[in-house]
Amino acid sequence: MVPSRGFAQAAVLLAWAAALAPRRDIPSWINAAKRHGAFLAAATDLPAVADALVRWRLAIVDDRIDLAGPLAALAQAADRATLTAMARLALTCEPPAWLPLVVSGPTVSRAYIPSQDLRILSWLEPNLDQIIIDVAADLAAASSVDVKSALGTAGELVILHGLRCQGMAPVHVAEVSDAYGYDIEVRLPRVKRIEVKAASRATRHQFHLSRNEYDKSRLYHSEWMLLQVVFTNEAFTAETLTHHHIEDVFELTADTLAGLVPRDNTAFRWSESAIISPPAESWREYELRLPPGFRLPGLKVRSSLQIPGMRMATHDRTRR
Repeated sequence: MVPSRGFAQAAVLLAWAAALAPRRDIPSWINAAKRHGAFLAAATDLPAVADALVRWRLAIVDDRIDLAGPLAALAQAADRATLTAMARLALTCEPPAWLPLVVSGPTVSRAYIPSQDLRILSWLEPNLDQIIIDVAADLAAASSVDVKSALGTAGELVILHGLRCQGMAPVHVAEVSDAYGYDIEVRLPRVKRIEVKAASRATRHQFHLSRNEYDKSRLYHSEWMLLQVVFTNEAFTAETLTHHHIEDVFELTADTLAGLVPRDNTAFRWSESAIISPPAESWREYELRLPPGFRLPGLKVRSSLQIPGMRMATHDRTRR
């Protein structure tokens, strides 16, 4: 959507009304905003703005209206800085189709922005180009995080299915805690502690390793192993993954990893994580068997209206 100045003003008014006192439902929330901003309310479709805030999960309808952190932060004033921040938030939650296409490095190609949209956004001048660039960067960063998360989860699920196909009973310990230092544990016929790394063709034989993962590889030694699942390029646009989307699976032992990582000394100290790029000869192929009809949700990333890091700003529940 393309936020007009009126939309931004109405959204900030609704945020202020929700922060001022508890509102039990959407009608009472809108009525409160109308009472406190009669002139603005008369010129704005408040129900449509409220619907957008709920749709974007900036406002949550439970037993009262709760504001998400980004919207709650804009509930204290209606100055230009606040209205501009609201417009940026709206563009992030529901970016117009042209937004990622018009940004190239530090420049915006306005020729690709519909003239009507430019007129609506003209109130953001002279900072419009920078706002578009910043929003595009935020969206690209969030998309990158989504891809990495989806890729990592898919890799772990591939290995889980493969182990079960071999008659084992793997436990997905990564779902319990990151403190394990590996993703999957198998107790029988012998103990295996498996760290799974997923990759594309371009990033095969390379991975991020946390200090905790490395420390656990040293602690568990022969029980610990790293498996890298390499997906085909087609996997990243697929709605459903099958065995055809898995190009290779490689194994790296704890001993091999130890030989690649320098020990802490006066000249080298490893902090939180590192990028490890073992030579091709350090890896060995891992035989993966998947069950017939193997299927997983695809890696095609869908846009999300949830803003990364969003937290709820709730009222004191004792105030009723």
